[in-house]
Amino acid sequence: LEKRLDGEITVLDDIAHSPQKASSVLQTLKNIYHDGKVIAIFEPNSGNRQKEAIAGYDNKFNDADLVIIPRLTTIKQAPGEEISIEGEELTKIIKKTQTNTIYLDNDEELVGYLVKIAKPNDVIAFLGSHGFRNMIESVVSVILSR
Repeated sequence: LEKRLDGEITVLDDIAHSPQKASSVLQTLKNIYHDGKVIAIFEPNSGNRQKEAIAGYDNKFNDADLVIIPRLTTIKQAPGEEISIEGEELTKIIKKTQTNTIYLDNDEELVGYLVKIAKPNDVIAFLGSHGFRNMIESVVSVILSR
């Protein structure tokens, strides 16, 4: 867990690329940052984007006040390998047990949305192993410039 910004709004980056790891991080964050909202941006690794992983998402994001699924990083698939779950489908899967889940496929819109909704005492947690295409740095930069 890396703290990227520690101020009125906290921004964190964690390699929680599976539903189980995300759940553990979110539970911890909810206990620490109980005065604000926990906003999670989640991108799973390739193994957790397969159809057989779907059941593992049930109730794993309940400790987040909001879950945002970004455009997922394209992964190469071996010939004959099952098509992986994409962002819109993942959003629907998580939304079955965490209704406050949205899909934002445009990185700039996602950054703008986060900065707009985040209030003092909130924590923004980027959970995944793909780096989030400089979105973390952009969020920190915009918050610091306010």
